[in-house]
Amino acid sequence: MAKPQIFNRDMKRLAYLDNALAVGYGLETNSLWTATFTLPADDPKNAYCTPLNFVEIFDGDERIDLFRIIGEDMERKRSDLSSLRSSPTFSFSIINAAAPA
Repeated sequence: MAKPQIFNRDMKRLAYLDNALAVGYGLETNSLWTATFTLPADDPKNAYCTPLNFVEIFDGDERIDLFRIIGEDMERKRSDLSSLRSSPTFSFSIINAAAPA
């Protein structure tokens, strides 16, 4: 099972999110696609999950898409602090086509 990966704005891979939990996505027609995942609050890779970085989401070993991180919410569950991240999508082919050469 492939783990989510974080990329910076220049598409340099920053980290594999080995501890990502509850990875999910929604692919609605005529709407922005969304993805979510959680990381333990003490995971050092939280530092890479900053707004405007990208996360590549997989379903098993199938690549779903590249999503852009827009923010984070912190929530407490059963005395564990987790970081909940939500990111609407930007299709990689569209981003690539719009990027200056």
